[in-house]
Amino acid sequence: MKIGEKLKMVRLSLGMNRKEFVKGVIDNSYLASVENGESDIRVTSLINILQKNNISVENFFEDFDSKYPLTSFYQEKVSTAFYNHDINDLQKIIKNPECYSLVVKNIAKLLIADLEGKIDDLPIDMKASIKHSLFQTKKKLKTIYGF
Repeated sequence: MKIGEKLKMVRLSLGMNRKEFVKGVIDNSYLASVENGESDIRVTSLINILQKNNISVENFFEDFDSKYPLTSFYQEKVSTAFYNHDINDLQKIIKNPECYSLVVKNIAKLLIADLEGKIDDLPIDMKASIKHSLFQTKKKLKTIYGF
């Protein structure tokens, strides 16, 4: 994945047009050429665009070599949708082909069930998959951070 492609994916997932996304940083036509791979972007301009849109530089670059691009981005979208009680956004994430993470999609399904008061109605295999994912995450955190 290239920086221009990632910028476009992030911009579209935020539901923004080019002008809104880069307002006050660079020209939107220049962003188009970056997104299309025709031009490079200066590091300072990239950082300014990310900061303007409340995207951490670390999160932007986190999954560049990942098999599952934008996983952390979709994790954040799931959290935001849940805290806003936005079932519609959670359903959009589940259906989004750019979100490759089964864990993120299963958690979105779990949160929808929670918001609808139907957790007990989830299939047993989905509950098992979610528990397994959470267990693996807990193991990784313990290994990395010691807790």
